[in-house]
Amino acid sequence: MKYFFICGLLLIHVLSNGQKKYGIVNLYAFCSEQGRGNIPVDKDGNPMYNGPDTLYRVYVETKKSADPIHWKLAWVNGRTYTLAGKFIVTTALEIGFTKINHEKIILKTVAGNILWNLQLLTNERTIALPQKTQPGEILMQGIYKNKNILLKIDKLIVLQLPPVQ
Repeated sequence: MKYFFICGLLLIHVLSNGQKKYGIVNLYAFCSEQGRGNIPVDKDGNPMYNGPDTLYRVYVETKKSADPIHWKLAWVNGRTYTLAGKFIVTTALEIGFTKINHEKIILKTVAGNILWNLQLLTNERTIALPQKTQPGEILMQGIYKNKNILLKIDKLIVLQLPPVQ
């Protein structure tokens, strides 16, 4: 009887954790504020600087055997972005340091998985959000197995910028 109970628990664990949504194993989102260097001024000498730009990067670790996700758009705080994806070849990637406690962040992929770097590029067109989001959340839209998918990221890690040399 104990044997069947243990096998049942193992089966439930494998079925619930064995297949992640869309083949995604891990998802990481980072942002950093970047100044614009020289501040432009208008003809009267008034600064035209609107504050720092926020740069967003998302890393998606997927199973190698999973069908690829073709990422299209993302939204952050009502602003529309185009997603540009790039495959990362290395198994360990140094991202940087957290802004709050200056911890070093290194992403490590499990053997047999693929790591993708998705950069959020400013889109000149404003496209309506397909669903509501909270401030600071990233909503990403893509195509998986010929179906539109939406993925929401609510944990955003703020990175410290390297010192200017």
